[in-house]
Order: sequence, then structure tokens, then C-alpha cells
Amino acid sequence: MWRTRAPPGDGRMRKIVATRTLLVGLIVCSAYMLCGMMSVSAGAHQKPATASSPVGIWRGESKCVVKPSGCHDEDSVYRISAVAQAETRITLSANKIVDGREVNMWTGECSYSPEARTVDCPLPNGSKVHFQQDGDSLIGEMRMSDGTLWRKISLRRGSRK
Repeated sequence: MWRTRAPPGDGRMRKIVATRTLLVGLIVCSAYMLCGMMSVSAGAHQKPATASSPVGIWRGESKCVVKPSGCHDEDSVYRISAVAQAETRITLSANKIVDGREVNMWTGECSYSPEARTVDCPLPNGSKVHFQQDGDSLIGEMRMSDGTLWRKISLRRGSRK
């Protein structure tokens, strides 16, 4: 075990302790710098969001179309992020608001068409969600696997209810 204090009068031991302390400090500092450089370079591949990009936080409502059913109208928050090195892929996190808190319903990768400004998400149960972006509006629908329109979704970028 390293000594943290050299015995009085032992100059050689004091130099060893000082050298070890300096080395540990350099190692810790280097580790922090390396982690910082790695996080910067990881983010360098993602393009910043623009007004025409769907990347961002979207708030609004998801209304049921099939009534009566087990479907309930919901206040929603959708979080969209870019997928590194993939212009036509995004990650979408769909959340509903329950008792003032976000509850995740689904998170996954979706296709994005910059030309058409559309987002298409296949869901695990065979349903599909389709959005059309118009500026700061994202208008969408969810269709069941048989094509039945299940929900209409209307979101605004960053708006709060």
C-alpha cells in the first residue's frame, strides 16, 4: 500500500510520494480529457437539427378514431433524434402524459424522407405510424396491421400545453 505521508527526515521517501501523487493526478486528468474527446467526436457525426428537420421535441395530442374501443385519447410528447451517419433514419420515442409525467409507449428507429418530409415507423405488432412534417407541425396517423385507421396524431415542435 502506498504511504500518503513520508516519515520525518526521509527526503527520498517524500520525493517518491510526491512523484506518485503527480502521476496519479496526470492519469486522472488524462482520463477526463480522453472521455471528453470521445464524446465530442461521437457527436461530430450527427448533423445539427434545422427547421426542416424533424429532430426535436414535439408535443400535442393523439386522438382515437375507432370508438368505442380500448383506445384512449392522450396528450403526447414525441422525442425525435438523429441516427449517426444516416440521413434517412431517426430514432423516435413516443410518450403519453399520465398524471403529469411522460410514460414511454414505444421507442425505435423510423425512416425519414427529407424530400417528402415524411416519417414512417413500423411497430412491433405490425401497426404503422406515418407523419407528414409541415414546418413546426407534425401530423400523423397510426394504422393497424389490417390498414384500419386507429389514431390521428397532431404535434407541434416544442410547444407546451
